[in-house]
Amino acid sequence: MQAVFATAVRSDSEDACGNPTSYQPANVVDGDVNTAWMAEGDAVGVSLTFELGSPSAVTRVGLVPGYAKVDPCTGSDRFLDLRRVTSVRWTFDDGTVIDQVPALTPDLQLVDLGRTIVTTRLTLTVLGTTPPGLDRLDHTPISEVAIL
Repeated sequence: MQAVFATAVRSDSEDACGNPTSYQPANVVDGDVNTAWMAEGDAVGVSLTFELGSPSAVTRVGLVPGYAKVDPCTGSDRFLDLRRVTSVRWTFDDGTVIDQVPALTPDLQLVDLGRTIVTTRLTLTVLGTTPPGLDRLDHTPISEVAIL
């Protein structure tokens, strides 16, 4: 992965322990579900673009459709506290479009493309989310993205 860009990003903040927290797009490819990219509100229409650096053969894509983190200071389940992503659209260089409706669980939700697509760029667009979570926190996070 060469780079990840987003059309919107929530500003940095602090967690319940007072530690600085960043919600930058690169968080979705860092291998850590305790970090996330996040946008304000429902994020419908917001996109994450993945620059792969060279032509890559892709057969599956997926995401963790929320913030799969339990706050270390309060024990609060951030997956339930925030919005969860209910549908996304994956768009490839060749124009292929795949819609995904992930299960609302805090683990990686993969979709098989049914064929190999060679691409250098891939865009994920948020199509739908749940209402704000238990604490009415109105932000849309994605913990991780997989491009396989």
